[in-house]
Amino acid sequence: MDNSGQPSAAAPGPGETFMGHPKGLIYLASTEAWERFSFYGMRALLVLYMVQELLLPGHIENVAGMAATRSAIESVTGPLSTQAFASQIFGLYAGLVYFTPLFGGLIADRWLGAKKTVMTGIILMTLGHFAMAFEVTVLLALTLLVLGSGCLKGNIAAQVGHLYPKDDEARRTRGFTIFSTGINIGAIIGPLVCGLLAQLYGWHIGFGAAGILMVVAAITYFAGMRHFAEDRPLARHRENVAPLETNERQMLGLIAVLLCMVIFQFLAYDQMFNVGIIWVAENVALNSFAGEIPVPWFNSLDSLSSVLVVPFLIVGGVALAKRLDRTATA
Repeated sequence: MDNSGQPSAAAPGPGETFMGHPKGLIYLASTEAWERFSFYGMRALLVLYMVQELLLPGHIENVAGMAATRSAIESVTGPLSTQAFASQIFGLYAGLVYFTPLFGGLIADRWLGAKKTVMTGIILMTLGHFAMAFEVTVLLALTLLVLGSGCLKGNIAAQVGHLYPKDDEARRTRGFTIFSTGINIGAIIGPLVCGLLAQLYGWHIGFGAAGILMVVAAITYFAGMRHFAEDRPLARHRENVAPLETNERQMLGLIAVLLCMVIFQFLAYDQMFNVGIIWVAENVALNSFAGEIPVPWFNSLDSLSSVLVVPFLIVGGVALAKRLDRTATA
């Protein structure tokens, strides 16, 4: 363990690497690709589903807890239209999905460790995605997805960092680039597949596809567990935990400042899954030579652009590292 209380990763031996990176990276990147398929596939459908079907008369009455939820929200906002109510539900869901990883990280660091916490998150999210396939359990599904994402989201990324020795920053950076590519691949394919299935066979088939890919994510993660770094939660190793150094406290302060700076950007960004997708459905000509374009496909464009620039980032990073090495040895 290093002086921050986190597990220290030893340099992998020759048989434990894949293309110069620890084998665990491939499993983690693949797990995150399938999980993001489910997450973004479901999210691309959610507001459309609520506005076009779930919150309409004949359906909304079937959702367990929906009357109480609407009463609670409208006690703060006042009466809401169907679209406005759908946006409020989406906003609460999206906000909690990005807030709960704070608690998921605490649980992993203090008690369960990253592996058990991620496994818990995968199970909760799998149940949540399948629960989305039924009207009666939609609010339960969103709750399970929020809790599951809190357990999984931050901890699986932290496991990537723990695969590398502490001083191997260049290779760790390239590893996170590969990991991020997995995220974006899932974010591209999820809306494409789930959106097409929802248009051809109905909303519940689209949500069911997201659930199936979470099962694939679970299988992938469990298959790769022996390649991940050892878990050492602080609650069982408090005697080895050193207080934060000055530079570490400064880094935490900088992270807090950056979070405050980007929060407004992401508030706007998430609107493409909320009112943005409704605008597309109502104002964009969707007819093409191949038929009508599924509206959720538009949610894949941002992630597609992120994947297309990755080769340039990798080549540029390798070139920069070589240049720094030459400078250091000159």
